[in-house]
Amino acid sequence: MLRFFRQLRQKVLKDNKVTKYLLYALGEVVLVIIGILIAVSLNNANEARKQDKKIRTTLSLAQQEIRNAVNISTRIISFYAQKDSLVRYALTTELSAAELKVNRDLLFLIKTEMRLTLENDAYHTLVKLSDDLPEKYTGTLEKLKSTYQGRWPFVEQAQNELADKILAYNEEDVKEAPWASDYLTGNITDEAIDYFLNDFRHKNRIASYWNSSGELVTQVAHFRTAGIYAYREINSLLSEEHKESLIDLKSYTHWVGRYESGEIWFEIETNDSSMLLKGTSGSTELFPVGPQLFHIDGLFGRFRFSGDSTQVGINLTSGLNELFLKKVR
Repeated sequence: MLRFFRQLRQKVLKDNKVTKYLLYALGEVVLVIIGILIAVSLNNANEARKQDKKIRTTLSLAQQEIRNAVNISTRIISFYAQKDSLVRYALTTELSAAELKVNRDLLFLIKTEMRLTLENDAYHTLVKLSDDLPEKYTGTLEKLKSTYQGRWPFVEQAQNELADKILAYNEEDVKEAPWASDYLTGNITDEAIDYFLNDFRHKNRIASYWNSSGELVTQVAHFRTAGIYAYREINSLLSEEHKESLIDLKSYTHWVGRYESGEIWFEIETNDSSMLLKGTSGSTELFPVGPQLFHIDGLFGRFRFSGDSTQVGINLTSGLNELFLKKVR
Protein backbone atom coordinates (compact mmCIF):
# COMPACT_ATOMS: atom_id res chain seq x y z
CA MET A 1 0.00 0.00 0.00
CA LEU A 2 2.79 2.46 0.96
CA ARG A 3 4.68 1.54 -2.23
CA PHE A 4 1.56 2.31 -4.29
CA PHE A 5 1.25 5.78 -2.77
CA ARG A 6 4.96 6.52 -3.38
CA GLN A 7 4.64 5.54 -7.03
CA LEU A 8 1.50 7.66 -7.39
CA ARG A 9 3.21 10.69 -5.82
CA GLN A 10 6.24 10.35 -8.09
CA LYS A 11 4.02 10.10 -11.18
CA VAL A 12 2.05 13.21 -10.24
CA LEU A 13 5.24 15.21 -9.65
CA LYS A 14 6.76 13.95 -12.87
CA ASP A 15 3.69 15.07 -14.82
CA ASN A 16 3.96 18.48 -13.08
CA LYS A 17 0.37 18.31 -12.05
CA VAL A 18 0.60 20.50 -8.90
CA THR A 19 -3.14 20.67 -8.25
CA LYS A 20 -3.51 16.94 -8.37
CA TYR A 21 -0.51 16.56 -6.12
CA LEU A 22 -1.98 18.91 -3.54
CA LEU A 23 -5.22 16.97 -3.61
CA TYR A 24 -3.27 13.79 -3.23
CA ALA A 25 -1.29 15.23 -0.28
CA LEU A 26 -4.51 16.38 1.36
CA GLY A 27 -5.92 12.91 0.92
CA GLU A 28 -2.88 11.44 2.63
CA VAL A 29 -3.30 13.83 5.58
CA VAL A 30 -6.97 12.92 5.87
CA LEU A 31 -6.12 9.22 5.83
CA VAL A 32 -3.50 9.73 8.55
CA ILE A 33 -5.99 11.68 10.71
CA ILE A 34 -8.65 9.02 10.20
CA GLY A 35 -6.12 6.35 11.17
CA ILE A 36 -5.20 8.28 14.31
CA LEU A 37 -8.86 8.77 15.24
CA ILE A 38 -9.56 5.09 14.73
CA ALA A 39 -6.55 4.15 16.88
CA VAL A 40 -7.61 6.60 19.63
CA SER A 41 -11.19 5.32 19.46
CA LEU A 42 -10.04 1.70 19.73
CA ASN A 43 -7.73 2.60 22.61
CA ASN A 44 -10.53 4.48 24.40
CA ALA A 45 -12.89 1.58 23.89
CA ASN A 46 -10.28 -0.81 25.25
CA GLU A 47 -9.67 1.44 28.28
CA ALA A 48 -13.44 1.73 28.81
CA ARG A 49 -13.74 -2.07 28.78
CA LYS A 50 -10.91 -2.34 31.30
CA GLN A 51 -12.52 0.33 33.50
CA ASP A 52 -15.92 -1.35 33.26
CA LYS A 53 -14.40 -4.70 34.20
CA LYS A 54 -12.70 -3.08 37.20
CA ILE A 55 -15.96 -1.46 38.28
CA ARG A 56 -17.92 -4.71 37.96
CA THR A 57 -15.24 -6.62 39.87
CA THR A 58 -15.36 -3.99 42.63
CA LEU A 59 -19.16 -4.12 42.64
CA SER A 60 -19.00 -7.88 43.10
CA LEU A 61 -16.68 -7.39 46.09
CA ALA A 62 -18.95 -4.67 47.48
CA GLN A 63 -21.88 -7.05 47.13
CA GLN A 64 -20.04 -9.64 49.20
CA GLU A 65 -19.34 -7.01 51.84
CA ILE A 66 -23.03 -6.15 51.90
CA ARG A 67 -23.95 -9.83 52.13
CA ASN A 68 -21.65 -10.28 55.14
CA ALA A 69 -23.00 -7.14 56.82
CA VAL A 70 -26.63 -8.18 56.27
CA ASN A 71 -25.96 -11.70 57.58
CA ILE A 72 -24.29 -10.33 60.73
CA SER A 73 -27.15 -7.85 61.12
CA THR A 74 -29.54 -10.79 61.00
CA ARG A 75 -27.66 -12.50 63.84
CA ILE A 76 -27.58 -9.29 65.86
CA ILE A 77 -31.33 -8.79 65.54
CA SER A 78 -31.91 -12.41 66.58
CA PHE A 79 -29.51 -11.99 69.53
CA TYR A 80 -31.33 -8.95 70.87
CA ALA A 81 -34.74 -10.49 70.14
CA GLN A 82 -33.81 -13.22 72.63
CA LYS A 83 -32.63 -10.50 75.01
CA ASP A 84 -35.95 -8.72 74.55
CA SER A 85 -37.87 -11.79 75.66
CA LEU A 86 -35.68 -12.12 78.77
CA VAL A 87 -36.03 -8.41 79.59
CA ARG A 88 -39.81 -8.60 79.36
CA TYR A 89 -39.75 -11.64 81.60
CA ALA A 90 -37.43 -9.98 84.12
CA LEU A 91 -39.50 -6.78 84.26
CA THR A 92 -42.90 -8.45 84.55
CA THR A 93 -42.17 -11.54 86.68
CA GLU A 94 -41.30 -12.02 90.34
CA LEU A 95 -38.06 -13.92 89.97
CA SER A 96 -36.79 -16.38 92.56
CA ALA A 97 -33.27 -17.04 93.83
CA ALA A 98 -33.43 -20.60 92.52
CA GLU A 99 -34.43 -19.35 89.06
CA LEU A 100 -31.56 -16.88 88.94
CA LYS A 101 -29.04 -19.52 89.95
CA VAL A 102 -30.25 -21.84 87.18
CA ASN A 103 -30.73 -19.26 84.41
CA ARG A 104 -27.42 -17.46 84.03
CA ASP A 105 -28.79 -15.54 81.04
CA LEU A 106 -30.92 -13.60 83.52
CA LEU A 107 -27.92 -12.97 85.76
CA PHE A 108 -25.84 -11.50 82.94
CA LEU A 109 -28.79 -9.98 81.12
CA ILE A 110 -27.42 -6.43 80.95
CA LYS A 111 -23.73 -7.32 80.74
CA THR A 112 -23.45 -8.65 77.19
CA GLU A 113 -23.69 -7.19 73.70
CA MET A 114 -23.19 -8.12 70.07
CA ARG A 115 -21.55 -5.71 67.64
CA LEU A 116 -21.52 -5.19 63.89
CA THR A 117 -18.04 -4.55 62.52
CA LEU A 118 -18.16 -3.04 59.06
CA GLU A 119 -16.11 -4.19 56.06
CA ASN A 120 -16.29 -1.53 53.34
CA ASP A 121 -13.01 -1.53 51.38
CA ALA A 122 -14.74 -2.22 48.05
CA TYR A 123 -17.27 0.52 48.74
CA HIS A 124 -14.51 3.06 49.35
CA THR A 125 -12.85 1.96 46.11
CA LEU A 126 -16.10 2.68 44.26
CA VAL A 127 -16.30 6.10 45.91
CA LYS A 128 -12.78 6.87 44.64
CA LEU A 129 -13.92 5.85 41.15
CA SER A 130 -17.13 7.88 41.40
CA ASP A 131 -15.90 10.72 39.13
CA ASP A 132 -15.33 8.23 36.32
CA LEU A 133 -18.37 6.01 36.90
CA PRO A 134 -20.65 5.57 33.88
CA GLU A 135 -24.20 6.79 34.48
CA LYS A 136 -25.57 3.24 34.69
CA TYR A 137 -23.64 2.72 37.95
CA THR A 138 -24.50 5.97 39.72
CA GLY A 139 -27.81 4.69 41.10
CA THR A 140 -26.06 1.69 42.64
CA LEU A 141 -23.44 3.92 44.26
CA GLU A 142 -26.23 6.03 45.76
CA LYS A 143 -27.81 2.89 47.26
CA LEU A 144 -24.45 1.96 48.79
CA LYS A 145 -24.01 5.50 50.14
CA SER A 146 -27.47 5.24 51.69
CA THR A 147 -26.28 2.12 53.52
CA TYR A 148 -22.79 3.16 54.57
CA GLN A 149 -23.14 6.91 54.98
CA GLY A 150 -26.85 7.18 55.65
CA ARG A 151 -27.41 4.26 58.06
CA TRP A 152 -24.10 3.03 59.44
CA PRO A 153 -23.30 6.13 61.60
CA PHE A 154 -26.53 5.58 63.58
CA VAL A 155 -25.64 1.92 64.14
CA GLU A 156 -22.16 2.87 65.30
CA GLN A 157 -23.50 5.51 67.67
CA ALA A 158 -26.07 3.13 69.18
CA GLN A 159 -23.44 0.40 69.61
CA ASN A 160 -21.07 2.77 71.38
CA GLU A 161 -23.79 4.10 73.68
CA LEU A 162 -24.79 0.58 74.72
CA ALA A 163 -21.16 -0.46 75.23
CA ASP A 164 -20.55 2.65 77.37
CA LYS A 165 -23.62 1.82 79.45
CA ILE A 166 -22.45 -1.75 80.11
CA LEU A 167 -18.98 -0.50 81.04
CA ALA A 168 -20.48 2.07 83.41
CA TYR A 169 -22.58 -0.63 85.11
CA ASN A 170 -19.49 -2.78 85.65
CA GLU A 171 -17.48 0.12 87.01
CA GLU A 172 -20.28 1.11 89.39
CA ASP A 173 -20.53 -2.46 90.66
CA VAL A 174 -16.78 -2.71 91.21
CA LYS A 175 -16.84 0.51 93.26
CA GLU A 176 -20.01 -0.16 95.26
CA ALA A 177 -20.71 -3.91 95.47
CA PRO A 178 -18.59 -6.30 97.58
CA TRP A 179 -19.80 -9.19 95.45
CA ALA A 180 -18.80 -7.60 92.09
CA SER A 181 -15.42 -9.28 91.68
CA ASP A 182 -16.96 -12.71 92.27
CA TYR A 183 -19.88 -11.94 89.95
CA LEU A 184 -17.67 -10.72 87.09
CA THR A 185 -15.66 -13.96 87.27
CA GLY A 186 -18.78 -16.11 87.24
CA ASN A 187 -19.06 -16.89 90.98
CA ILE A 188 -22.55 -15.78 92.00
CA THR A 189 -22.84 -15.15 95.73
CA ASP A 190 -26.00 -14.88 97.85
CA GLU A 191 -25.34 -11.14 98.17
CA ALA A 192 -25.41 -10.81 94.39
CA ILE A 193 -28.64 -12.79 94.16
CA ASP A 194 -30.20 -10.55 96.81
CA TYR A 195 -29.21 -7.48 94.80
CA PHE A 196 -30.74 -8.84 91.58
CA LEU A 197 -33.97 -9.70 93.38
CA ASN A 198 -34.49 -6.73 95.67
CA ASP A 199 -32.45 -3.67 94.67
CA PHE A 200 -34.54 -1.19 92.67
CA ARG A 201 -31.44 -0.04 90.80
CA HIS A 202 -31.15 -3.40 89.05
CA LYS A 203 -34.59 -3.17 87.43
CA ASN A 204 -33.86 0.42 86.50
CA ARG A 205 -30.69 -0.74 84.80
CA ILE A 206 -32.61 -3.45 82.94
CA ALA A 207 -35.10 -0.86 81.67
CA SER A 208 -32.29 1.49 80.63
CA TYR A 209 -30.39 -1.34 78.89
CA TRP A 210 -33.61 -2.32 77.14
CA ASN A 211 -34.09 1.19 75.77
CA SER A 212 -30.52 1.36 74.47
CA SER A 213 -30.52 -2.14 72.97
CA GLY A 214 -33.91 -1.42 71.39
CA GLU A 215 -32.50 1.68 69.71
CA LEU A 216 -29.52 -0.35 68.50
CA VAL A 217 -31.72 -3.07 67.01
CA THR A 218 -33.90 -0.46 65.30
CA GLN A 219 -30.85 1.12 63.68
CA VAL A 220 -29.45 -2.29 62.69
CA ALA A 221 -32.79 -3.11 61.05
CA HIS A 222 -32.69 0.18 59.09
CA PHE A 223 -29.13 -0.65 58.04
CA ARG A 224 -30.15 -4.19 57.05
CA THR A 225 -33.01 -2.86 54.93
CA ALA A 226 -30.73 -0.40 53.11
CA GLY A 227 -28.15 -3.17 52.63
CA ILE A 228 -30.71 -5.52 51.08
CA TYR A 229 -31.80 -2.78 48.66
CA ALA A 230 -28.16 -2.09 47.71
CA TYR A 231 -27.52 -5.81 47.23
CA ARG A 232 -30.49 -6.07 44.87
CA GLU A 233 -29.31 -3.03 42.94
CA ILE A 234 -25.93 -4.66 42.36
CA ASN A 235 -27.69 -7.86 41.32
CA SER A 236 -29.53 -5.95 38.63
CA LEU A 237 -26.21 -4.86 37.11
CA LEU A 238 -24.13 -8.01 37.35
CA SER A 239 -24.49 -10.93 34.97
CA GLU A 240 -26.74 -13.85 35.74
CA GLU A 241 -23.99 -16.05 37.16
CA HIS A 242 -23.38 -13.50 39.94
CA LYS A 243 -27.00 -13.13 41.02
CA GLU A 244 -27.73 -14.51 44.47
CA SER A 245 -30.64 -13.97 46.85
CA LEU A 246 -30.06 -12.80 50.40
CA ILE A 247 -33.31 -14.23 51.73
CA ASP A 248 -34.80 -17.58 50.75
CA LEU A 249 -38.46 -16.62 50.58
CA LYS A 250 -39.46 -20.25 50.04
CA SER A 251 -38.72 -20.79 53.74
CA TYR A 252 -41.46 -18.33 54.66
CA THR A 253 -44.34 -19.27 52.38
CA HIS A 254 -46.29 -20.48 55.45
CA TRP A 255 -46.46 -16.83 56.55
CA VAL A 256 -48.60 -15.93 53.53
CA GLY A 257 -52.21 -15.24 54.51
CA ARG A 258 -54.57 -12.86 56.27
CA TYR A 259 -54.28 -11.89 59.94
CA GLU A 260 -56.97 -10.21 62.02
CA SER A 261 -57.58 -8.75 65.47
CA GLY A 262 -60.95 -7.03 65.64
CA GLU A 263 -60.97 -4.34 62.97
CA ILE A 264 -57.19 -4.53 62.50
CA TRP A 265 -56.00 -6.76 59.68
CA PHE A 266 -52.92 -7.52 57.62
CA GLU A 267 -52.27 -9.66 54.59
CA ILE A 268 -48.86 -11.13 53.75
CA GLU A 269 -48.05 -11.83 50.12
CA THR A 270 -44.88 -12.95 48.36
CA ASN A 271 -43.40 -12.72 44.89
CA ASP A 272 -40.13 -13.80 43.28
CA SER A 273 -38.00 -11.23 45.12
CA SER A 274 -39.86 -9.87 48.15
CA MET A 275 -42.54 -10.35 50.77
CA LEU A 276 -45.19 -7.68 51.29
CA LEU A 277 -47.38 -6.83 54.24
CA LYS A 278 -50.62 -5.12 53.22
CA GLY A 279 -53.09 -3.37 55.49
CA THR A 280 -55.69 -0.65 55.58
CA SER A 281 -52.99 2.04 55.33
CA GLY A 282 -51.23 0.52 52.31
CA SER A 283 -48.44 -1.98 51.78
CA THR A 284 -44.78 -2.20 52.73
CA GLU A 285 -42.03 -4.76 52.32
CA LEU A 286 -41.57 -7.29 55.10
CA PHE A 287 -38.06 -8.61 55.80
CA PRO A 288 -37.77 -12.06 57.44
CA VAL A 289 -35.00 -12.44 60.01
CA GLY A 290 -35.46 -16.05 61.07
CA PRO A 291 -38.07 -18.78 61.43
CA GLN A 292 -40.37 -16.45 63.41
CA LEU A 293 -38.98 -12.92 63.50
CA PHE A 294 -39.39 -10.19 60.88
CA HIS A 295 -39.01 -6.46 60.58
CA ILE A 296 -40.71 -3.82 58.49
CA ASP A 297 -37.76 -1.45 58.23
CA GLY A 298 -37.29 -0.56 61.94
CA LEU A 299 -40.49 -2.13 63.33
CA PHE A 300 -40.65 -5.74 64.50
CA GLY A 301 -43.12 -8.58 64.66
CA ARG A 302 -43.02 -12.24 65.48
CA PHE A 303 -44.79 -15.12 63.80
CA ARG A 304 -45.72 -17.57 66.52
CA PHE A 305 -48.31 -19.72 68.24
CA SER A 306 -50.47 -17.95 70.79
CA GLY A 307 -52.64 -19.79 73.27
CA ASP A 308 -53.26 -23.34 72.10
CA SER A 309 -51.23 -24.71 69.22
CA THR A 310 -54.02 -24.20 66.66
CA GLN A 311 -53.92 -20.41 67.00
CA VAL A 312 -51.28 -19.30 64.54
CA GLY A 313 -50.67 -15.61 64.06
CA ILE A 314 -48.44 -12.57 64.49
CA ASN A 315 -47.47 -10.86 67.72
CA LEU A 316 -46.75 -7.17 67.31
CA THR A 317 -45.07 -5.47 70.27
CA SER A 318 -44.90 -1.89 71.52
CA GLY A 319 -43.07 -1.53 74.81
CA LEU A 320 -44.47 -4.13 77.17
CA ASN A 321 -47.75 -4.25 75.21
CA GLU A 322 -48.45 -6.94 72.63
CA LEU A 323 -51.12 -7.33 70.00
CA PHE A 324 -51.92 -10.77 68.60
CA LEU A 325 -53.40 -11.03 65.12
CA LYS A 326 -54.79 -14.47 64.37
CA LYS A 327 -54.19 -16.06 60.97
CA VAL A 328 -57.64 -16.54 59.47
CA ARG A 329 -56.60 -17.90 56.10
